[in-house]
Amino acid sequence: MAELRADLEESDLPWRVDVCLLDALPPALREQVRTHGAVLLPF
Repeated sequence: MAELRADLEESDLPWRVDVCLLDALPPALREQVRTHGAVLLPF
């Protein structure tokens, strides 16, 4: 996950991307991510 964070920080994306484990989020934020975010699953 650290490598993904570093790659995103160095990218030319026009927006900020937060990377975290869904289970590590507080319940209210977890629900917001489930509703509006994009969850990346391991390959």
